[in-house]
Amino acid sequence: MKKTLLYITFLTLGSLNSQSLDFLNLPIHARQAALGSVHISHFDDVGYFLVNPAILSDTLHGQVNLSHQFHIGGIQHSNLTGGYSFKNFGTAAMGLQFINYGELEGYDDTGRETGTFNAYDLAIAIGASHQVNQISFGLNLKYAQSIIGVYQNRAILVDLASVFKHPSKDLQLAISLTNFGYNFTNKPLPIDLKAALSFHPTHMPLRFNVTTYGWLQKWKIRESGRELSTMDHILKSFVIGIESTFSKTVTFQAAYNHRKRTTYFLNDGSGLAGFSFGTSIHTKYLGLNYSMAINNIARPNHYLTLKLPVASYLKKGIM
Repeated sequence: MKKTLLYITFLTLGSLNSQSLDFLNLPIHARQAALGSVHISHFDDVGYFLVNPAILSDTLHGQVNLSHQFHIGGIQHSNLTGGYSFKNFGTAAMGLQFINYGELEGYDDTGRETGTFNAYDLAIAIGASHQVNQISFGLNLKYAQSIIGVYQNRAILVDLASVFKHPSKDLQLAISLTNFGYNFTNKPLPIDLKAALSFHPTHMPLRFNVTTYGWLQKWKIRESGRELSTMDHILKSFVIGIESTFSKTVTFQAAYNHRKRTTYFLNDGSGLAGFSFGTSIHTKYLGLNYSMAINNIARPNHYLTLKLPVASYLKKGIM
């Protein structure tokens, strides 16, 4: 599909800013998108290692995860991950992120057509973790590149993360430092520091998730044509999400991300921009997640994630 305006294509993803390779901060899982797009704590899915390698454990052995995101303009964003537990090493994982912007029409500064070209983003990651008592430590090594016609942007990146799991309560603390390393074009990298708390109060059918992020980014005085207050800046750094716990088979998620709402603010109304919703179905042999994130009033982004415990299939002779 041809798209006539390149800048519209990239603005739909919110990826045009002072940083390069910013696609690395897009949600990689439907459940993560449902919980505000930056959630990094409490998960049992190998796909999450792309944002927090400390989650890797032997329970993810032989698990394969496929996520797909349906963006505006027919832009396709897919993630494929898999985990394997080694006897004398621990658990490792490998993942692929790919965004295809399709065939685009080029124009010069006078508006004359210059032909068509292709654009895409790609990242390949290898991760591993090690656990010491109740604390897990994780490391990702990544290669990332963006191609826009004849222009390229490439980088070698590292993610560091740690997760604390309470021994008796449903409580987890996580921290991650992602996307730092070397950019071959000397452009700023989308480095981010996140911290998250996930807890399930006793006798309450809800799990609460609080994530803080974006503190390494420079504060903007104005955004989307309006002046930002100090409270706006503080709220932009926190995302609050909830998840139902009354059933282990079917769960529901919802979250609010103030940063998204201020980014896409419109004077004539922003609707439910900043809110996201999702549902998950978990069985012994299949996991399915769907979510909808409302970034602007034009239309929401839809996310779908499939979890396949391939090791269980092999053990039962299904494959």
